[in-house]
Amino acid sequence: MKLLRKIKETIITNLGFAKFAENYIRNEARFYVAQINRCQQNNLSTMMLHQKTFNQFKCKHRNQDIVIVATGPSANNYQPIPNAIHIGVNRAFQMNKVDFDYYFIQDFSGKTPEYIDQLDDYNKDSCIKFYGLTNEWIYDSNRTIPETHAVRANALRYRTDWADISGFFSKFAYDISTQPLGCFGSIVFPALQFALWTYPKRIYLVGCDCSLSGYAYDPNDKNYLIPNDIIAAYKSFKDFAHKYYPDVEIISINPVGLKGMFKDEYQ
Repeated sequence: MKLLRKIKETIITNLGFAKFAENYIRNEARFYVAQINRCQQNNLSTMMLHQKTFNQFKCKHRNQDIVIVATGPSANNYQPIPNAIHIGVNRAFQMNKVDFDYYFIQDFSGKTPEYIDQLDDYNKDSCIKFYGLTNEWIYDSNRTIPETHAVRANALRYRTDWADISGFFSKFAYDISTQPLGCFGSIVFPALQFALWTYPKRIYLVGCDCSLSGYAYDPNDKNYLIPNDIIAAYKSFKDFAHKYYPDVEIISINPVGLKGMFKDEYQ
C-alpha cells in the first residue's frame, strides 16, 4: 500500500509540474510571437520610412569630400576643408565653424532639449536635417524627438537599431533605404552610414575624439560614453566600409582615441 501511495503521489506531482511547464511554455510562446509580430511591423514601417528619407541621396556626393563634425575638443582646431560637404551632429553647429549641409540628432533624453529650438531654425533653406528615432526597442519615450520639432525643422525621420534587449548588438546597415541605421550608442555612426550611402571620394572625421576629455563647446562637460566601446565600434565600421566601399578613403583630422585607426592628418 505504501508503494502504491508513493507512486500515486509521484504521478500527481509530475502531472502538476507538467501542467505548470505547459502553461509556462505557452505564455513564453505568446510573448515571443508578440515580439516577432512587432518586429515585423517595425521593419515594414522602417523600410517605408527610409525609402522616403534616404533613396534621394543614393550616390549623391560621388567623387566629393564629406566631413563629419562631432563635438570632441579637437574640433576647435579644425580648419574647414574647401568645397567639402559638411555633416554636423549634436551641438557642432554652435561652434560656428562651417555652414552645415546635413545634420543628425537622435536622442532627446540627453542634452538635446537645451539646444533643439536653435537647431530647428538653423539654416532651414540650406541644411537638410535628420531627426532619428531611438526608442523603438527600449521602451523609453523620453528619447523620442517630438514631432513638433521635426515639423518645425523640416527634418527627415529615420530609425536606429538601438535596443535594450539581452544579447542585442548593433549592426551597420548596407542598405539604409530599407534597414535601421546601426547606432552603437553614438550619433556619429548613423551619420557615417549616410555618408557612405552618398558614395563620396573621402570621409573626414572631425571631433571624433573617443576620450573622456569633454567637448569642444565645454571642456568640463565630461563625455559619458566609454571610449573603448566606441573605439571598438569604429573598428567594426572600418571593416564594414572596407568591405562595401573599398575605394572610399576615411581620414581622421587631429585624432585622439582614433589615432592609427584610419589615415591620420593634422592641422
